[in-house]
This record gives sequence, C-alpha cells and structure tokens, in this order.
Amino acid sequence: MSDTIFFNMLLNIGLLVLIAMLFTKLPVVRRLILGESSSAYSKAALILIFGGMSIISTYTGIQTQGAIVNTRVIGVLTAGLFGGPFVGLGAALIGSLHRCFIVGGFTGLACGVSTLMEGAIGSVFSTKMKSGKLSGQGIFLITALTEAGQMAIILLIARPFPAALELVRTIAAPMIVMNSFGMLMFIGTFRAV
Repeated sequence: MSDTIFFNMLLNIGLLVLIAMLFTKLPVVRRLILGESSSAYSKAALILIFGGMSIISTYTGIQTQGAIVNTRVIGVLTAGLFGGPFVGLGAALIGSLHRCFIVGGFTGLACGVSTLMEGAIGSVFSTKMKSGKLSGQGIFLITALTEAGQMAIILLIARPFPAALELVRTIAAPMIVMNSFGMLMFIGTFRAV
C-alpha cells in the first residue's frame, strides 16, 4: 500500500506543477505572484486559485482506511507564503470547508482544522518568502513540520482513536516526505516567474 501511496502522490504533485506552469503563463497570475498588484480583486483571485488547487488536491488523492491521502497542503501553504495572511487564510478556509463538510469522513473535521493551520503557517512565513530569505531547506522543513502537525491533529480529533492511529501509521511518512518535496517543486515553478 505504501508504494501505491507514494506513486499516487507523485502523480498528484506532477499535476499541481503542471497547473502551476499553466497559471504562470497568464499575465494576470504573473502580476499577482510578482506582487505588482495588491488590490482586493487580486487577493480574491489568488484565494480562488489556491483554494481551487486545494479542492483539486483533495479529489485527486487516494482513498485509504476511510481517509484521503492528498497534496492539499501544497496549494494552501503556497497561498500563505505568496499571498500573506488574507490570501493564505482565505484559500485555507475554502479547502477546509470543502474537506470538512462536502467530503467529510471520520477525518473530515481533523483535516478541515489542519488545512486552516496550514494556511496560517504559510502566512506567518510570508514576509520571509517575499524578501527572498526563505531557502529551499526552509520550505522543505516548514512543509514537513506542517504535515507532522496534521498527523497530530488527526490523532487529537479523529475518532475512533485506534482507526486514527492506524491511519497515521500508514500515511505519515508518505505525506510528510512527498508533500515536502512536492512543495519545493511547486514553489520552484512560481519562483521561475
């Protein structure tokens, strides 16, 4: 099962990088990412773009043990890093509400809460990102710690606890490792702008 999870996550990361490459070709997105436009319209557009990526990542995830192994953190964390608190929390709210109330499941609430946490963490590091002081190692570490936080939230909130514990044992390593590498690739695509 672990090999299947790793392979599926690799495909999902490839899809997100492809989407990022296509988005960076659009002049409006380029201006938004480069910070040349800071209007409410621009921020709302970024919220919708990254919130949409969060939803796509949920649907392209792999079902396992009543949960979804996914790359949702990549879109939400990136929203916070590039867009700041308003964009990060806005995109996280979209992804969180979708995961919690539309997709649901025994980890629905836990994953909804962790998605909000991911947007907040990205927002905290936004100024470092915009000033160019956030290295690839820093991005990898932030993503890994954020994903570890998601595993802790699953254990704290999801019930029954034995099912949550077994789920975390199965998905923790693939999600932490693959999402951290995926984040580097995804951010690299936007940084190429």
